[in-house]
Amino acid sequence: MARRTSLVACALLAALAGACSEKPIKGGGAGKDGGTFGAEAAPEFVDVDFAYLHPIFLRHKIGQGPKAALWAERYHRRWVRWTGRIRSFTPNGITVRQLPVTTTFDVSLWINNAERDEVRAKFHVGDIVTYVGRLDSYDDIWRTIYLVNGSVLGLAPMQDMGL
Repeated sequence: MARRTSLVACALLAALAGACSEKPIKGGGAGKDGGTFGAEAAPEFVDVDFAYLHPIFLRHKIGQGPKAALWAERYHRRWVRWTGRIRSFTPNGITVRQLPVTTTFDVSLWINNAERDEVRAKFHVGDIVTYVGRLDSYDDIWRTIYLVNGSVLGLAPMQDMGL
């Protein structure tokens, strides 16, 4: 039995050694010279309004399993462009009210470090702004969607929102 196991192990190691190649992987990736390691894919925007995501992810309309699967498949790590009212400034960014009926905030936007001071100087609580961010997570208890890598693009025309 031990001899058979060692023969199988030797055969497996030989097969693996033969399958390994010293040639670098070339082409097909998003990195330098088509490399695939350490590269971030190009931003993928989803054309979805906050009002569409709200009942799906922030209300208890569907079960946790299907909700998590839908988030992972269609929304997680994808980018959105929304317009909302600044509710507060946080150490890492801003909170934004998206819905007129919300008393606190609906979105927490983590703003890139280099832009935080400029956003604090340029905008005020109550301003309606257009912003972009990457969908990171949601919390159906606090009814908040969390965005990372965010940027505030500027003040939005008043007709963009009913806030």
